Amino acid sequence: MNKKDAVVLLNPGDRCSRMLDYCKKYDFTPIILRVQEGETKEISNDIDQTILTVKKRIKNLVVVNDEQSIKIALKKLEPYNVKAVIPYEETIAYGDKLASILNLNGNDPLTSNTRKNKYELNNLLKMNKIRSIESRLIKKNETVSSILKDFELPLVLKPSFGSSSVNVFVVFNETELQDKLNYFNNINKSQKEILGDIIVQEFISGNEYVANFISYNGKHILTDVWEYEKFKHESGVYLYKRTNLILQLNPLHKKIVAYCVDVLNTMKHNVGPTHLEIKIDKSGPVLIEANLRIMGGIVFEHEPMVDNKYTTTEFSLLTYMNNPIVKPYFDKSLKYNPNSLHVTAYTMFSNKEYKIKKILSVEQMKKLFPTFINWKLYVAANATLIKTVNYITEPAEIEFASKDIALIEKDCKKLSAIEEKNIESIFIPI
Repeated sequence: MNKKDAVVLLNPGDRCSRMLDYCKKYDFTPIILRVQEGETKEISNDIDQTILTVKKRIKNLVVVNDEQSIKIALKKLEPYNVKAVIPYEETIAYGDKLASILNLNGNDPLTSNTRKNKYELNNLLKMNKIRSIESRLIKKNETVSSILKDFELPLVLKPSFGSSSVNVFVVFNETELQDKLNYFNNINKSQKEILGDIIVQEFISGNEYVANFISYNGKHILTDVWEYEKFKHESGVYLYKRTNLILQLNPLHKKIVAYCVDVLNTMKHNVGPTHLEIKIDKSGPVLIEANLRIMGGIVFEHEPMVDNKYTTTEFSLLTYMNNPIVKPYFDKSLKYNPNSLHVTAYTMFSNKEYKIKKILSVEQMKKLFPTFINWKLYVAANATLIKTVNYITEPAEIEFASKDIALIEKDCKKLSAIEEKNIESIFIPI
């Protein structure tokens, strides 16, 4: 009996789960491999929700648990001819090892921890004379005064592992610094293992830039560039307010892209997507962190394309599959053309707390905001809408798109006014 070709996705979050949808197109069995590596309660809930969502639209989905052993996982995968192993966020090391054992296209397991660990990657850049941000590890029994001998306020405290600004704090005074030191000192042992070492890092003001790449056999294609507008909430968390897709690369963007290629080559990234976050100071671009995943969670209906033929999600999958379709694209210089529309993702925060009766429909939202195309709701009818200013993605992430950026700006201003004064017009209270 011939084995069915399969693609294995490790602990997918919603940004990565779309890869499974393309398995049908290429006649592959989609497999979710549930592993224990780096799993917090929040991550576990995200994976559970992703599996439930994917099961609704993919009828032949297979879910496998590794029971905390890669040997058991391999045994359970024996009935399939696995063509690709795709790690996600915390499962990089596991995925690199599994792909190596199965002799599949992947990244070198010897580089796994360095590519994943923000502090080790920073040191690698320094060793190779690539610009890197000033940082060091927080020592045992670290004090405010000892930190301030090496860094000026404001500064950043963050874990070596993680993403989406979770547990990333910007502190502007000594009281805030002591408070966040206490926070990290009081987390339990299992959380410490997941977060890794805590880093103190210089703070660079201004907006953040993101460049997303897909790699294949050590070559890299730029897919999309974004500018993020963030703000510091009173809790100390650095939150996303707006994310804007860049359609035309100016000289600054090109400088960022060239710097990012140097980073990718230095970290020896061989295959798959990379999400590089960059700040600009007086000396130019500097890496904030690298996340080895696709961007797909931000762009919903209008995902950037490669050559106007493949979404970035599909194309990333093809690189892991070692599909010959991708090779010609890495042998030539592709024109930067992420989308035909301006796309802006706007994170909406609740300023009220009440039981929701209903939420405006997509059709109603389109009437209210002419450029509205999609949203990702984190609340539902009959739920309690809480004050969510401390969170990054609640209660709604809203996407606007138009060929006219002025129309988007008009809708963003209208949404901002509603958010501040009349949120009940979108989330109807009981």
